[in-house]
Amino acid sequence: AQHLWDKLTTDASRQQQLQEQSNQTTQTIEAAVSALQLAQQDQGKLNGALTQSERSLKAAEAACGESVETLRANLVADEHCPVCGALDHPYRTTDPQLQAALQRLQAEVVNCRKDVQENLQHQATQSALLESHRQHMERLEQERRTLDESLHTTREQWNHHALVIATDAAPSALATCAPADRMAWFSAESALTQVALQEVSQQERAWHLANEAQAKAQAALDTCTEQYKHATAAVTAAAAAHAAISAQRLALETNQDSEAENVDALLDELATPLQSHPVNTGSDWKSLWRSNPGGFHAERQDEVKQWQSQVELRNTNALRMTTLDLEQKALLEASKLAHTAADAADRALSASATALKNMQVQRQGLFNGRAVKDVEIEFSNAITMAKAHWQGQTDAAKTHADARTRHTEALLQITTNLSEQQQNAASAQQKRHDWLEKFNTTQGSSSLGAGHPAGTGLDADQLRDLLAYSSAWLNSERTALQALATAARSAAVIVAERQNQLQLHQSSRPQMAEKSPASTLPDGTSTEDGTAPAVMENAIDAIQVALTTLQADLVPATDNATALQLSIRQDDARRIQSASLIAALEQQQARQHRWATMNDLIGSADGKKFRNYAQQFTLDVLLGYANRHLQDLSRRYHLQRIPNTLALMVLDQDMGDEMRSVHSLSGGESFLVSLALALALASLSSNRVRVESLFIDEGFGSLDADTLRVAMDALDGLQAMGRKVGVISHVQEMTERINAKILVRRTTGGKSQLSISG
Repeated sequence: AQHLWDKLTTDASRQQQLQEQSNQTTQTIEAAVSALQLAQQDQGKLNGALTQSERSLKAAEAACGESVETLRANLVADEHCPVCGALDHPYRTTDPQLQAALQRLQAEVVNCRKDVQENLQHQATQSALLESHRQHMERLEQERRTLDESLHTTREQWNHHALVIATDAAPSALATCAPADRMAWFSAESALTQVALQEVSQQERAWHLANEAQAKAQAALDTCTEQYKHATAAVTAAAAAHAAISAQRLALETNQDSEAENVDALLDELATPLQSHPVNTGSDWKSLWRSNPGGFHAERQDEVKQWQSQVELRNTNALRMTTLDLEQKALLEASKLAHTAADAADRALSASATALKNMQVQRQGLFNGRAVKDVEIEFSNAITMAKAHWQGQTDAAKTHADARTRHTEALLQITTNLSEQQQNAASAQQKRHDWLEKFNTTQGSSSLGAGHPAGTGLDADQLRDLLAYSSAWLNSERTALQALATAARSAAVIVAERQNQLQLHQSSRPQMAEKSPASTLPDGTSTEDGTAPAVMENAIDAIQVALTTLQADLVPATDNATALQLSIRQDDARRIQSASLIAALEQQQARQHRWATMNDLIGSADGKKFRNYAQQFTLDVLLGYANRHLQDLSRRYHLQRIPNTLALMVLDQDMGDEMRSVHSLSGGESFLVSLALALALASLSSNRVRVESLFIDEGFGSLDADTLRVAMDALDGLQAMGRKVGVISHVQEMTERINAKILVRRTTGGKSQLSISG
């Protein structure tokens, strides 16, 4: 329950932290989106300014071109310009203001391009930040969903816990306890549980002591039983011996009585001789004694000895019987004590067995009677499956996130292109509308040629019909228009010349009142009959007829010239539109070139080129850290990456910066380079995870004394920075320099022995 409550409080705190981080990330994303939208809005303005500047620059370059300078040099005052036909030549001489304007436009184009590039870079930076924040937001959301599921599961477990569920008898003490006081309640209950556990431990120790006492008592009982058996056997044997001795004693006593009677009889028999011979009492005995004193004495001595031995045997048996009785009483007392200890041990064993049975019942209720090993295996399998499922979900989420990023970028690009196209379309429609209004206002319907209704202007449909003519038709019409214009100019020149001649002729015509005897005709002939006025009148009539014919021909030529001028204006408008389309096409081609370049660099179906491209940047950063560490280990070498690959080369600074393969390094040099790369990898990883430990397995045996000293100095520097460095080596010099060591010594039987020193 305490573990569940700790997990609940920890998860709730983490959930609040995730919510705060999510809110902060959301605000950051909104700020990044706003900045990106502003940059995109500025991009259109910057592109328009760049387009206008480039267009003005092209016009200025065209005005300052070599061919234009040559044309200016060939212009003659009061002569028609071969290009526009005008008589005024305001730029016949080179104007310094044009060069200044050209330089100003060039600087403006450079500034516009710089602004566009900076804006694009700013958009890329904001897009990268936005994507990073979105990925961070997705990770926070994923963690929050996982935390919500874990929190829900923990709450379910908490609500269904035995200490939380209230019973009918009384509510749960934990459920009625305030959330802020639950940790104190857990501490108090934990203290009580510890006390109970200590009591159980004491009971268990008492049970073990009772078991030991029971074992000792059982052993003592067994020993006493054996001794009792031996003592019983000894008592039985002693009783048998005592019975035999008693029987023998009875036999001896009977024999003694008979012998006494015999002696008495003999004494009685000897009494008379003794009485009759007071001095020599027992004359018969004396005679017998005298007859065989040695035999009689020996016989009497044997009898005495036999009697003494029987007495001693009887005394010994009596003493032995007394000792056996005392031993039997002691054994009976020990047996009673052993039975008492055995009864106490049986009672303690029964209590321990009851406690063990209760504990087994409680344990059966924990995992439904399953073995702990099976439960651990089940939990391990569940954890493995959960990790595999989580890894699969993580990979799928990453894949979907990458696809979403690509689709988002594509959608953003398409949206941008669509917006630009819509803006261009709206601008084109506005320009077309303005041009139509201006054309209808300035030209009118009279310049539209035959077949157009009078009093109506040119609309969009008619303009579309006019623009539907092919370029071949336009070229032919343009050629015909140029021919007509040339013919019209020639006719105008001829008419002007004829009018001048007519005026000269009329001014030089003679007076009709005076009759000249002879006159000279214009062709040089002279008349004397006065017929010159008639000839002159005929010539004037012919000229007037020719003039009338030319004027009649001039009207359709003028109409045709007007139509051709309209076509020229339409062609100019199309040229302007084509120029804007070409500029837009060039912009799209530049953008396509940029994407094509990126596709050539990092584009591939499986993403391998992009991974290779990204890994090249990571490897460059790693080599930066590695070269920094390599300066301390070996100043001679410098690592470099082969361009467009992930392969490495070594720059030998002692050999004139010669590029060498990493395979040409010796064993010690390879170890130093590998150590520098390992330290660089630790430095690179420390940006996200704090790496506090570094383990190096062997490799020091290939170093000489100086190189080994340099490597050890570098490792000491890492240790001074707060990192733990573990070295696995058999080099004696290192074991002497390193203080804290774990020594592994090989012993017999395939075993090893560990010892810690320092």
